[in-house]
Amino acid sequence: VKAVNDEGKKLKAAKQTVKINAEAPQLKSVTAKGSSIVVKWSKVKNADAYVLYRKVGKGEYEVLRALASSNTSYKDTNGLTGGTRYAYAVAARYGKDENELLSKRSKGIAAKFLISAPVLKSVTSKKISLSLDWTAVKNATSYRVFRKDGAGDFQKIKEVTGATSYLDEKVKIGVNYTYCVRAIQKQESGNIASPMGNQVEAKVEVTYKDTKVVDKNSGVNGKTIRIYYYGDGTKIIDPTPYMAKLEGYDLYVNKSRCTVTAYAKEAGTLIPLRVFICSPGNATPIGTYKTLAKMRWHELMGPCWGQWCTKIVSNGIYFHSIFSSSYNNNKTMSVSAYNNLGTVCSHGCVRVQASTAKWIYDNCGIGTTVKIYNGSGYEPFAKPSIAKLPAWHTWDPTDPYAASYCKAKGCHK
Repeated sequence: VKAVNDEGKKLKAAKQTVKINAEAPQLKSVTAKGSSIVVKWSKVKNADAYVLYRKVGKGEYEVLRALASSNTSYKDTNGLTGGTRYAYAVAARYGKDENELLSKRSKGIAAKFLISAPVLKSVTSKKISLSLDWTAVKNATSYRVFRKDGAGDFQKIKEVTGATSYLDEKVKIGVNYTYCVRAIQKQESGNIASPMGNQVEAKVEVTYKDTKVVDKNSGVNGKTIRIYYYGDGTKIIDPTPYMAKLEGYDLYVNKSRCTVTAYAKEAGTLIPLRVFICSPGNATPIGTYKTLAKMRWHELMGPCWGQWCTKIVSNGIYFHSIFSSSYNNNKTMSVSAYNNLGTVCSHGCVRVQASTAKWIYDNCGIGTTVKIYNGSGYEPFAKPSIAKLPAWHTWDPTDPYAASYCKAKGCHK
């Protein structure tokens, strides 16, 4: 009798299994979204729970999680790896015990490829900018660069296509910035974004170094020179914005080199700001002088006229622009004299470009020290070079009041 009863129970259970297996849930979608994969399925009547399976790559399906019967979706964030293929299936469970009967598993659906986050390898200072470099991510079509200032929130600042680097030029000196990057994969159904990558903090800094010049062939022999540098070691041309206190300028004219170097003064230290190309003459006197006067236009030998004239020596030695043949007419400049800048060719004055003459005129007050010397030794900057002008270009391209002439000709920006 017992054997008959047992066999009857087995038949009853088999009939129940057949009935339940006909009511398996169906997967509706499997979608990768950012750093997760969302799985959705159809609801099955009378199911007490759902069992979700996952297969990684070419592996076997394994139980991922049991979910209440009220659920018809699941957001998988469990150990996902970028670039890996995931497939999912689901079964209905009948009964409250996990060992109760299960329906057949649904047909599996593979997730779209999930892309991994790029690794931000470095953020380095490049003058007044920060250069980012990150690893390439397989299947990424672009990268989004995010930045936050101090304790602020991350903001997207750039979407980069076709590169794994970016130069952020919109930064301020001394401000701490934090960066991270995420990869983007464009698909017909919409973009897939990787998780945010690692964070790297950086800032642009300015430093300086004081050096006493010991070079008898230098115009600044025995002087302490302060050179300013960006964080990447680049020498700063005109560090005025970073100086604590500006105490005026000194001008050093190297006759043999045909340059004028402008130095600022700060706590008794000379700070080289900029260097200009010039044309002195054999008659330009050696010595140290104080500027005496300024004239917007002034008659020179010839007669001819110079702009933004600053008098150096009482007998008529000036800084001035390349001379013009007509008074108050900046379109009559001597092209040959301009093209000879950088050589010793004047009658004694120090000829410079119009922009240089104007800078000296505007920034160096009466009484500015001018040292004129012949030197083959230390100089803080290399000698500038300029492009030659054609014969028809009878105005100085650096003259701010001649910009319209260049614009009309399309010759200089």
